[in-house]
Amino acid sequence: MSSSAEVVVIFGATGQQGASVLRSLAGSPNYHIRAVTRSTSSANAQRLSHEYPSVELVEADLEDINTVMSAVSGANIVFGVTQFFQSAIMNSDDPVEREYQQGRNLVDACVKQNVPYVIFSSCRSAKHETNGEIGDIAFFDGKFRVQEYLLSQPINATVILLAAYFQNFLTRAQLADDGAVEFWYSGDLDGPVMQVDPDRDTGPVVRYIIENRKGYFGKAVPVTGGAYSPQQVADAFSRVAGVPTRLENMAPEKLISDDMRNMFKFFARHDWLGNPDEIRQFNAKVGHEFSTPDIFWQTNGWRGPE
Repeated sequence: MSSSAEVVVIFGATGQQGASVLRSLAGSPNYHIRAVTRSTSSANAQRLSHEYPSVELVEADLEDINTVMSAVSGANIVFGVTQFFQSAIMNSDDPVEREYQQGRNLVDACVKQNVPYVIFSSCRSAKHETNGEIGDIAFFDGKFRVQEYLLSQPINATVILLAAYFQNFLTRAQLADDGAVEFWYSGDLDGPVMQVDPDRDTGPVVRYIIENRKGYFGKAVPVTGGAYSPQQVADAFSRVAGVPTRLENMAPEKLISDDMRNMFKFFARHDWLGNPDEIRQFNAKVGHEFSTPDIFWQTNGWRGPE
């Protein structure tokens, strides 16, 4: 490790966002990467270690602040993300509070260890942004509380806000008897929705922010290549995969929870993630070719449910 290299600690390094950040920084002499995982012996962690032998692999659990403090010791930059859909959170009595506590452990550890700069992956609060017009979204709200806590602390910090994942379409698909792939969405199938591929797009944005960090202290930065309708995403799949495709509109009452219903209502607001003009201006500075529906299906390689 170069004596001038900054130590970048990446939580969730085997996940979508963390791995994207790692890929964008790996190989640069400006950074020494410390990848954090709950288990260094897991298959994903071992694959990461094999692919990036210069990366320092360490164990820490956001449930345990002592392990987090050890992981961020000596760090110049910390990238943090919490995962709502994990057993420790989902099986708790109050998942939002549990996710918030995990994020707070990360923030408190960074403050106690005098980490100079933190980037946290957060979410908008639908209730906050719409003055209560749209209700709670549990898998957004814990992250938003972490964001508010982080930005109130005596530490330089930036939050990033990822748009709706293109990958969500993979879980909203089934194979019909005639061989067509049937996707579903809930809402206006031709309405624009801000979307992103976290695998491709997170890392370049985070690297740009790191390299220009002083201009982003205390700010929330949207991460999206633009707005695409659900129909555009489905049509792109048909073009790329060469598979006939149908898109169905699922009635809100058929969704499994109020959280899901509120999420689709929130996504229907074309500016739910931020001002579209400001996002385009920021993306031009990043200089990255953000994912479009066609690029997503081409790089993802998915060709339909089996």
